[in-house]
Amino acid sequence: MAAPGVLPMRPLVLALTLVAAGMAPVPALAQELPTAVTEITVDPQEAGGAIVVIHADNPVRYDTFRLSAEGPVPPRLVVDIEGASFVPGVLDLPVGDGGVIGIRASQFSSVPPVVRVVIDLDSARPVRVLDEVPAAPIRIAIGDVDELGATPGETTEVTPGVPDPIDPPRPPTEEVRPEQALHVLSVDPMGFEEGRVSFRVTLDGPAEPVYFAQATPCRFVLDIPGAAPEMTLGRPDGWASVEGWIAPGIKSVRVFEIPEAGKLSTRIVIDAERLMPYDLDRDPTGPHAWIFSVMVDPALNRVVVIDPGHGGKDCGALDDSETFEEADFVLPIALRLRAKLIERGICPILTRTADTTVDLFHRPYIANQVDAELFLSIHLNALDVGSAGGTLTLYTHPSSAAFAEAIQAEVAGVLGLTDRGTVPMRDLVVTRVAEMPAVLCELLFIDNPGELALLHNPQNQEKVAQALADAIEASLESADEG
Repeated sequence: MAAPGVLPMRPLVLALTLVAAGMAPVPALAQELPTAVTEITVDPQEAGGAIVVIHADNPVRYDTFRLSAEGPVPPRLVVDIEGASFVPGVLDLPVGDGGVIGIRASQFSSVPPVVRVVIDLDSARPVRVLDEVPAAPIRIAIGDVDELGATPGETTEVTPGVPDPIDPPRPPTEEVRPEQALHVLSVDPMGFEEGRVSFRVTLDGPAEPVYFAQATPCRFVLDIPGAAPEMTLGRPDGWASVEGWIAPGIKSVRVFEIPEAGKLSTRIVIDAERLMPYDLDRDPTGPHAWIFSVMVDPALNRVVVIDPGHGGKDCGALDDSETFEEADFVLPIALRLRAKLIERGICPILTRTADTTVDLFHRPYIANQVDAELFLSIHLNALDVGSAGGTLTLYTHPSSAAFAEAIQAEVAGVLGLTDRGTVPMRDLVVTRVAEMPAVLCELLFIDNPGELALLHNPQNQEKVAQALADAIEASLESADEG
């Protein structure tokens, strides 16, 4: 039974492309494109969740990503629908049931055409996208749902010709491309070699790329914030694309621009058949070039996310002389760990593979997007006053306790340092936001000279990577037995 003030348990429909006499004229974009988003339905389920269905008149490509709650702003699921139009402008559908607070939709971009749908959630519920790309409709399961083939019940609709009372349609405006100093000059496929598919991204200035992967639909995404794409490879709708590019596991590569805060950014999307390890590193042959690689061989199965803490603008903790940085030690250990997991048939996804800045919330978001089975964040400890030592593993949710104990036992044993145990910590972002067993391991104290000396020896880095790999493999096996 719905709580007082909450909509009854019935599907809701948001009609998006109704044009009738007296309404604003249809933008040219909607007239020229073959695909339009036509409606959004929300079907609250008896089990407590909801099924959101985004309808389009043709199968569409789409990206999804999640945003954590920030202050008064609730957690959100964002769906960007590529190559589609949205006639009325911006509409808002209050829901208040099935875990969905409300849904907003708008024409996010005209060149290239992108319709953005934002689903406000009442909590960090599990979310499953049920349809592979391309799809029409796009079905999204929020939280606990009933049988997915259930017949929709009574619906309500936005009346044709009547402006939405919350956010009425806005007249189309002529798009003006902003002047920008930073551009993506080219995205060049470098071919398939030694089991890797690589692309060189060349810019005309410094940038901080952001990258991630997602499981459904399976793809790798590289964003260059504030960098406008200089070319669109002749496609009239603004897309740059290499469809059907011959490489194992790779379906297509697309490049397009997205407007953000008055500027244009570049997004590169690599559609793939399965999740694979990937790398982003600076190209030593150019001052402002990056190489993005996907490791297509060998084929791997179990997915875990490894998070080398800090990086880029955030160096992390320092030793007493402020000579050595935490970020510089944890990355090579993570790379060694990745190699060992690949040898065991495990697919490791790293939150960074170079000295790049990664937002704190973005790290567990990557793990959630790829449906990882485990999340491990690697750090070094420090104490502002006095001295301390030893190995410590932190976690948030009780479901992560066994994984934390496995990591702690292996690392403390191989380093031979003080065993500081496992400690639950409620406000640790990376372990709190992750939706799978997640831990943060403080290997040792970087401001303890004796412990810091251990990390300067590559053999000790190798031992730590081996211990972490053993703990991860054992935890996966325990999950199978449980």
